[in-house]
Amino acid sequence: MKSIKTKFILRSSTTENGSRRGMTMVELLVVVIIAMIVFLSIGSGLVTGNKYWNEAWKEVNLQRDASFAMNIITRPIKEATNATVAEDDDSVLTIKNLNGGNVTFSLASDTPETKRLQRQFEGYNPQKIIGNVEDLQFNVDGNKVRIYLRLKEDDLQLSFASTIMMRNYGL
Repeated sequence: MKSIKTKFILRSSTTENGSRRGMTMVELLVVVIIAMIVFLSIGSGLVTGNKYWNEAWKEVNLQRDASFAMNIITRPIKEATNATVAEDDDSVLTIKNLNGGNVTFSLASDTPETKRLQRQFEGYNPQKIIGNVEDLQFNVDGNKVRIYLRLKEDDLQLSFASTIMMRNYGL
């Protein structure tokens, strides 16, 4: 029995002896498989890079939120004449300023899983500062106020700690 060899001609070219030269189906299949491997490896690299980019961006956003919250808290502390922590809850700080007004920072439930940091001026409704707060602690020692803030989003956790001195303490 004689085997028949089939050629798939993509481009017709004539060689010196006048025969036509083309590409077999096997050669075409090999080229397609190699191209698929190259494209799949490039695609998986892009998907992995996108995943790491999103994780890094989530961490940057969490750090930005923590910095923002610490900035909002430290300003009134620096201008305060007195600061007190609630006896039953070290996450509630009340600051008295030169004008005699009070500002209170505390945690409140945002969702069943998360808490939010809020600020309340005397006589006004509380304002949300940030969410995703896992823990907040204040400690007042003379004119020093220590702040410990921990944020958590999904599997990412970030902690900030700072000590702020009241400039107008005791006035």
